[in-house]
Amino acid sequence: MLVIRQHGENRKLFDIVDFLADVDRYARPETWLVTVDECADDRVFEIEHLTAAGVPIPDAEFQTLYGGILQTIDGCFVGLAGGKCVFELRAVDSSFWEATDSPAFESNLLQTYGAW
Repeated sequence: MLVIRQHGENRKLFDIVDFLADVDRYARPETWLVTVDECADDRVFEIEHLTAAGVPIPDAEFQTLYGGILQTIDGCFVGLAGGKCVFELRAVDSSFWEATDSPAFESNLLQTYGAW
């Protein structure tokens, strides 16, 4: 598991939207299982509804849904392929992210976003 910082240079906030290109390159999921306890987004009620349902969300739908997210305070994003977990990204208290995936994916995240 890798722990990366929530904020970059000039206090730029890293959120799930920032990680999507990395996810697509290293571990493209078919579906996402999302649990968001708190976030800031125009579609927060829809996100909360999907979270409560506990139903996997197709990748294209997830990327559209989260395209405008401003910040995940607490949440877990699990990428699934063939019904199995291929990675997990967890936002913790708007302070840092935990990432679990292949060494190549984690190394890329570390280089791109830095350790916490």
